[in-house]
Formats: sequence, structure tokens, C-alpha cells
Amino acid sequence: MTIKINLRKIYEKMGQQYNVDAWWNKETPFEIIVGAILVQNTNWNNVQLALDNLHKRQCLSLHEIHTTNLCDLQTWIRPSGFYKQKGTTLKQIADMLVLEYKSDIELFLKNDINVIRQKLLKVKGIGFETADDIILYAANKPVFVVDKYTIRILSRIGIIRKNLKYQAVQDLFHENFPKDTFLFQKLHALFVSLGQNACKTKPLCDTCCLNSICESNLKNLFSPT
Repeated sequence: MTIKINLRKIYEKMGQQYNVDAWWNKETPFEIIVGAILVQNTNWNNVQLALDNLHKRQCLSLHEIHTTNLCDLQTWIRPSGFYKQKGTTLKQIADMLVLEYKSDIELFLKNDINVIRQKLLKVKGIGFETADDIILYAANKPVFVVDKYTIRILSRIGIIRKNLKYQAVQDLFHENFPKDTFLFQKLHALFVSLGQNACKTKPLCDTCCLNSICESNLKNLFSPT
């Protein structure tokens, strides 16, 4: 089968297994930006603790992040881990939005995808995944977010090599699916759901909706015991 057929089959099977319709909350674009930065190298439960701290101190707006003392900000987001680096990143992106866009977040997000991406990548602590996360969810523009779950699942199935570069993996989706924001949001949510529930670091192949097409699972089935 072609890569396109395989990717479509994966999408269909994951969609039958997981309901991700309620995956998106009603955060403001800036709250989405903050969450995308805080979730780096941690899980959402830890991020939620950090966000709760910011809410309590009324420090979850562009103005407050921009004006708050860095040490205080780092203390409040400590539950998310790597709090010193993440605090600095939050301050830098807030400074960029205030100084270059006069605090008009919507103006920034109206830019072309490539412009937004390059601006974000210039902020220390923001890589391809975080930048694309912000583009997909805060700007609502069609770009597929490649995360550790995507790499893990596709490499175990046998579609990609585990060390394939970010852009090459993203190109697979951009070339084989229509560039649709909601579709890419749903695809990303499905990969996360499968990665967290079945295709874990130690996979639970018996519960995985992709076990019939997964090379790793088939190798386990037919390997000598």
C-alpha cells in the first residue's frame, strides 16, 4: 500500500477508537501560546498546576506576563518543569508581541504561516513543534504538529525511520492530506490519544487500534518465544 493509503487508514482507525471532539477548550490565543510553551517536556497535569498558579495571581495575560518580575513568573510556573527556561521564553515572546505588534496578538496571528513560524523560532526556547502548535491552535492555520507520539507510532508501524527529521515527517502529512486546520487539529489529538493510551513507551499492543497493521506488533506475534 502507498504511504497515502496507510496514513488514511491510520487516521480512520484512530478516529473509530477515540473521540477527540471535546479536546479543544475555549482558551484565548495568548493562553494557548502560554500552554504550548509550558507543556514542553512535561504532561498536561503539571501544566495545569502552573496555569492555576498564573490564574490565581492574575498573570495569564500578555500585559501581566510582560510586566511581571521574571523571578516571580518562574516561581509560579515551577510545576511545569524547566521553569527558568520557560519563564524566560514567556517573557521574550511577550516582549516581542508588545514591542513589535503593540500588544495586538491577533495582528501577529494574521501573518502568513511562514512569517509567524520564523518569528516564533527566533524566540529562545521555541522549536518547530511549539511554533507549529501555536500556529495550529492559536492562529488556527493549517500546519501539522509533529510530536513524540507521531514519531513513535509511525516508526513502530514502519512508515518512517525513528530518526527522520521533523520537516520530513510533517511533509508526509502536508502531501497526503488536504491542508485543513480542523483536520490537522483532529489528527494531532488522535496521535496524542493513541500515544498516551496504547502506544506508550512500553506499548500495550493488545489494546491498540493499529495492531493489525503495525510492524512492531506483527514482529512480536511471530517471534519465537
